[in-house]
Amino acid sequence: MKRLVPLTAALAAAISLNAVVLDSFIVPPDPGQTVFAVGSLYSPVTGIDAQSGLGGVIGNHRILQLAHSAGGGLTQFSVNSSALGSSGLLAYASPASWEGTASVIWSGDLDGTGSLALDMTGTPIVEFDVFAVDNTGVDPTVTVWSGLASFPVSIPTISGGGPFTVGFDMSGAGFLANVTKFTLDMVSAGVGADVVIDEARLVPEPHEYALLAGLGLLGLAAYRRIKA
Repeated sequence: MKRLVPLTAALAAAISLNAVVLDSFIVPPDPGQTVFAVGSLYSPVTGIDAQSGLGGVIGNHRILQLAHSAGGGLTQFSVNSSALGSSGLLAYASPASWEGTASVIWSGDLDGTGSLALDMTGTPIVEFDVFAVDNTGVDPTVTVWSGLASFPVSIPTISGGGPFTVGFDMSGAGFLANVTKFTLDMVSAGVGADVVIDEARLVPEPHEYALLAGLGLLGLAAYRRIKA
């Protein structure tokens, strides 16, 4: 059995190398980024906080935005703030009275217009590690952009417990060879929402993982023949 370990480790390393970190949500120095909003006092945008030159963030630029629709109450949107309990995390919390959208924009420039020029053809899945989410949940949409062209993918409401991983398949976009920015929108429809995300990354399609696994099995078979 010990002879299997190097092959398994090599396969895991190959898969890991094919992933691209979109955001680690670790930005020194603390307190990172924070947006607070009292929904009834601001409309339609409750707050924007942009940071540039960030390590562990694709394009080195991240923008947080809260857009208010209705209701009131304190809403929190933060990254890497130990004082707010989001050290190394993206955390969004809104009361039941608040309706709106919490958005993250990853871009190659601080104004969010987009200048990444990233080739996503080998990693068309946008994947998030959800650390925790309450039972009311949020409705998430990820959009990839190439200039003014956009390709959004929504998934059903994520809710209840954690940790788990959610993925957004962007392979239907016709411009993956030149992606200029990413956006994540989390909608709270007046029922309250709390979600904490640990990491975001770009990964290959499942069949590419299967191919890597197949290559690993072929290597194992060849290894056994040589040892025999």
